Amino acid sequence: MKKYTLFLLAILLSAFSASAQKKIKVACIGNSVTYGYGHENPEVTSYPSQLAIMLGDDYEVGNFGKSGATLLRKGHRPYNEQEEFQKALEFTPDIAIIHLGLNDTDPRSWKYYKKEFISDYVALIEAIEDVNPNVDIFICRMTPIFHWHHRFLKGTRDWYWEIQETIENIAENIAEVKIIDLQELLYHRPDLMPDALHPNPEGAKLIAKRVYSAITGDFGGLAVSELYSDNMVIQRDMPFIVKGTANANEDIVVRFNKKSIRTKADYNGKWEVCFDTTKVDGKKHKLTITSKDKSLTFKNILIGEVILCSGNYKPTYANQQPTDFVKNHNDDIRIYYMETPDVSKVVADLENMDFTEKEIINNYYLYWPTTWQSIKEDNIDYYESSCHLARKISDSLQMPVGLIYNIVEDMPIESFIDRKTLEWHPTLLDILYEWRNKDKVIDYCHPYEPSYIYYRGFAPLSSFSIGSALWFMKHSDDDLESIKISALIDSWRKTWNNEHLPFIIQQSTFETP
Repeated sequence: MKKYTLFLLAILLSAFSASAQKKIKVACIGNSVTYGYGHENPEVTSYPSQLAIMLGDDYEVGNFGKSGATLLRKGHRPYNEQEEFQKALEFTPDIAIIHLGLNDTDPRSWKYYKKEFISDYVALIEAIEDVNPNVDIFICRMTPIFHWHHRFLKGTRDWYWEIQETIENIAENIAEVKIIDLQELLYHRPDLMPDALHPNPEGAKLIAKRVYSAITGDFGGLAVSELYSDNMVIQRDMPFIVKGTANANEDIVVRFNKKSIRTKADYNGKWEVCFDTTKVDGKKHKLTITSKDKSLTFKNILIGEVILCSGNYKPTYANQQPTDFVKNHNDDIRIYYMETPDVSKVVADLENMDFTEKEIINNYYLYWPTTWQSIKEDNIDYYESSCHLARKISDSLQMPVGLIYNIVEDMPIESFIDRKTLEWHPTLLDILYEWRNKDKVIDYCHPYEPSYIYYRGFAPLSSFSIGSALWFMKHSDDDLESIKISALIDSWRKTWNNEHLPFIIQQSTFETP
């Protein structure tokens, strides 16, 4: 009897051990971007290979990327007919990451068979579900195709965005699967895609990190934009929207004006709450955001007019002195001062920078960390050029003013405009090509590059409501100046989702009185 008991115990322990050792299988299904095309050693640097290291020993990651593969079954190289797809099915994945669609922008595919894209994508998903009904499927918004791709203006640009919208529709309304946004991840990093289509190993690492977060739900815990801080000003007469990130499905409680709203981060780690329209009341408010493991509290908050002050020159105020501001100081003026190093010096030094210094530029670390500040005697000299402007506005409106001060001197206007606006503009698209076709190839990001300042200095502000924009423009003989300004206004109004956003322009040829 004792031997029989020990025998049963051994069987149970063996079964338990086998169960404990079973790895979670992740199938990375896709095209050449998944495969790691262009890498010297894709077995090490492709995104599935880097993902495997991030996930660790509890996971088994398979790379089933096929260069040139289309999602469309009547395309020029249908993925469902490739050996890689059959191997992916034999792998019986627990998790499937699908990144297809880029090659469908080929005129041999989308132009003729686009109506079959949805049914073909659903068929691919169902084939994976047939081998494992419990599989967790993610489909991806495609990585970018940049303007120097040889087919960009031969249909690829237009068809790319049509496919992107179709993928979103499949995820949200048809197949009801999760979606991972790889377009937003790399759209501001053309330096990581040397041939306009394929991410280099560093770009693949960013993809791996994003997929890792999607699989594990680890998005770094509770976080909000740096614009949320003590002393901030909330835009009057608008709903107060608070948004941020947290780990997937994490419970979040946001408290403002004695009202609490509970929400939960979605599977992409994003959360958002909306409080009623705020009115100027002269009071100081407090905002608290809490998750299970972290609490953020911001105090001394005012409700008033928030103005984005930007441009490529800094105004001077000939008739104002710092002491004038101090004598008439009140606490109703707040500055969010986005300071940069001397960009002209940075540009002059770029060629001589070492690798680490170039990485700083490449990763868009152009601004020093900052917070909202109430102007006081001990910091008036530091904010001199901005505080007099804020004071003029506050005196005019007779209410608190929050000035987001983001002026970068001597920068071309196109650096402040988002890439999609430039790509679709009939005139300004040429600026992208002119930059790319410079005599000397630039293998790193450059502050003068079109859209550089936008993605580092403006896209991160878009979650914060503003009442108006003020643009200080350096005098220029540029024949395209008016066209660029029109595109800039359009870009920012789309960024803040406000087609009527007031936009005030002042061109400098003299000192401001």
